[in-house]
Amino acid sequence: MAQKLGCDKNSPLLAEAGILCVLHQLSDEGHVFYPQDTLIEKAIEILEVEPGVL
Repeated sequence: MAQKLGCDKNSPLLAEAGILCVLHQLSDEGHVFYPQDTLIEKAIEILEVEPGVL
């Protein structure tokens, strides 16, 4: 959706919003803690961004 609006896929602002979205999804699944490395891997998978962006 962000790309359709002209946002750069590797934008730091978009990455930040994406991580927050992933955290909300994990919270909805009942998680109250999630390891950082695993969170970043999950965010990369969902957001389809390069690891360096996150």
